Amino acid sequence: MFVVTHAEPEETLPGVYAFATVGIESAVRQANATAGDKDVDVSGAEVGQQSIRPGLVNEISMRLVPVLNGSGTRMFKHLDDERIQLATVATHQRFRIAR
Repeated sequence: MFVVTHAEPEETLPGVYAFATVGIESAVRQANATAGDKDVDVSGAEVGQQSIRPGLVNEISMRLVPVLNGSGTRMFKHLDDERIQLATVATHQRFRIAR
């Protein structure tokens, strides 16, 4: 697993994590090289945002959980007014407020 970070932690689990400290493009390039013909997943709102604009992702998958946990991080906050066309691969979900 590649972790995008500003600085590699002093202590890690050997062989479990690899840390990419020079940016998302390098991290995705390293992950793709390691994965070979397998898929690479990018997780997290900010890393996801950084991956969309330079075209590092081919598909977006959002997991919706029917719980509101405060304000959170807006997934598409940093895309400004840029229009990104998405092709539908799933349907909408509706949630009723449980009281």
